[in-house]
Parts: sequence; C-alpha cells; structure tokens
Amino acid sequence: MTRKVDLLLAIGILLMPVIFGWFTLREGYSNLARTITFIWMYVSVVYASAIIKFVLIMAAISIGSYSGPKDPPTKSINSTAKNTTTQPNLEKIEKTSNKPDWKINFYIDKFGDPTDKSYMSYQDLITGYFSNSATEKSRLYVRFSVNSKNDITIFLHEYSVNNLVKESRKVKYLVDIKTDQGEKNLIGYNYHDRISLDSPSSHILHQNFMRNIPIKFYITKDSYYDRLTHYSFTFKGSRHYPKVYRDFQKGK
Repeated sequence: MTRKVDLLLAIGILLMPVIFGWFTLREGYSNLARTITFIWMYVSVVYASAIIKFVLIMAAISIGSYSGPKDPPTKSINSTAKNTTTQPNLEKIEKTSNKPDWKINFYIDKFGDPTDKSYMSYQDLITGYFSNSATEKSRLYVRFSVNSKNDITIFLHEYSVNNLVKESRKVKYLVDIKTDQGEKNLIGYNYHDRISLDSPSSHILHQNFMRNIPIKFYITKDSYYDRLTHYSFTFKGSRHYPKVYRDFQKGK
C-alpha cells in the first residue's frame, strides 16, 4: 500500500531536506515522492553551499582578514635587489603609456634566490565581472603570466585581488575569446589557483597578444553541475608585448 507524505513530514522536507528526506526511503512511499524529495535535497545543498561561501567571503573581506594564496616570489629582470615580494599590489601599479605593461620576472627558489627560470607577467590591473549562483556581475580582477608562447596562465580574483579562484581538483574551463577576426574556443585547466591554457590555446592567445588588439573573454566551467558560474572581461591590447616577448626569448 502506498503511503502518503503527511503534512509534518512535508514541512520537514521543505525546511530541512537533508534530515527529513531520508524518511521517504521507508517502505510504502512512491518513487515519485522519493524523486521529488531528493531533487529538492540536491538543489538545497547546492544553493546553501553557494550562499555560505558568499557570506563567508564577504564577511572576511569586510573585516580585512581574508588573504588568498600567494604566487611564487619573483624578481624583476631589471632589479638588483635581492628581496622580493610574493604578490604585487595590483591596485597600486602605475599605468603610463611609456612604461611597459609587460614585465620579465624570475621564479624564486625555496631559499629566496632567483632561479634561471623566467616568465612574463602583465602589470596593469584588468577588471571585469563574474556571476554564479550566489551573486551577479560582481567585481573581477584578472592577471596573465606567460612561460612561453605555448604556456599561458590566467589568474582570476573574485571580489578583491587577494581572493584567487581555487579548485581542490583538476577542473576544465572553457575560455572563449572574441577579436576582430571572430570567436575562438580555448581550453584551460585549473589545478589549484590558476587556469593553465593548453598548448594550442596558449599559442592562439599569444598570436593575438602579438597583434596588439582588444580581446574579449568569456570563461565558464565545463561542468554539468555548475552552469551558472562565468567570468567576463576585456583585454585592451598592449603595444609592449611584442618587444618584451622578444627580450624574454633572448634571455632564455
């Protein structure tokens, strides 16, 4: 005999599905009641997690206690100082037409000394917006680093420059770009706190960097369970990239 979901159980499932939803597994409840209950349980868990994360981030930012993971310390190719910082203050970077907006840096070893491995980093602050299940069109900050024309990395910062987008596992990202030549679909992977474009995608982005043109970005996760998260920004181009890249290649 099929049992009906009584009023008290229905209220419990509505308010606390993770606790009361399991009661529908008892003998007598229909498959339809169980299906509806567990769909509601899944939706509630997803949205509750997103809301909790949003509240915690905003609370941490408001009291200034949140600090995201730091990049490897770097040293400028033009600097003679030994001491370096782990991450530049992006909000204080000077923006002038004469000063190159791309810079060559060296990775630092565990002793704080510069290694012979160099990379390029974009110095100006790129802004855009991001949306997910908990927010819409919130502030986004973006950085680029280039290890080679086939190895380009994108750093995404939600709300503030100290809050890097991180993943606890390897997550595939779809990086769509639009230029004067149309749209291209690039692919990258976030292993921890940065999106590393694959070799063909990096090469396409490098070629557009060399052209000094505006590039529009639209980034999403390639995930069935996260269709709402996306990042949007525009790179306005840089006339310094070709020269700095040639110097970068000479130094290798």
